[in-house]
Amino acid sequence: MEFTFRAVDPDSDEYEVAFYKSDRVVIEKVGREPNARRSGSGGDLKRAGAVVFVSLMGSLLVMGVSTAIFNNQRHVSNILDAGCSLTVISSFGQMNGNDWPWQGPWQAEYRVLNEGGQKCVLMSDQLSGGAPVTIEAWSETTRTAFSPWRPKLVSSDVWFGRDGPTHKMSVKLYAWTVK
Repeated sequence: MEFTFRAVDPDSDEYEVAFYKSDRVVIEKVGREPNARRSGSGGDLKRAGAVVFVSLMGSLLVMGVSTAIFNNQRHVSNILDAGCSLTVISSFGQMNGNDWPWQGPWQAEYRVLNEGGQKCVLMSDQLSGGAPVTIEAWSETTRTAFSPWRPKLVSSDVWFGRDGPTHKMSVKLYAWTVK
């Protein structure tokens, strides 16, 4: 008696059928032995681990870039009126850079540069704490404020002038809105 085997829909052309452990049957091996299939092999686990690792690294990269971009903001406004030439720079960032991104406390810094040849008096809740401040020619004044809330870019009234805060202008700067 003779049996003929053939592979139906084999994985590759080199796939050979094997018939083992049979009494009184002669089997001649023509090609290589087929690879044993294993479900849940180590390769699947390695691939899954690689996918998780790449996803985690991608997420950390996105968080780092977005933190650098969105947690340290700066805005510049100019006041050119009433004999004053002032540049207002407002910026903010996390008070402690090691904290989880997008969490406070937050620190806002205000710099006002007098780029004119004469002194100017400035008054603003954010820039001078509500009290008049005299900025000498070619000088600057700075103020730092802290809050648990992230500041927003808002319009703020600034009073200024050469001899006193007699002129009013609205400038954009980072400040806290009442929660």
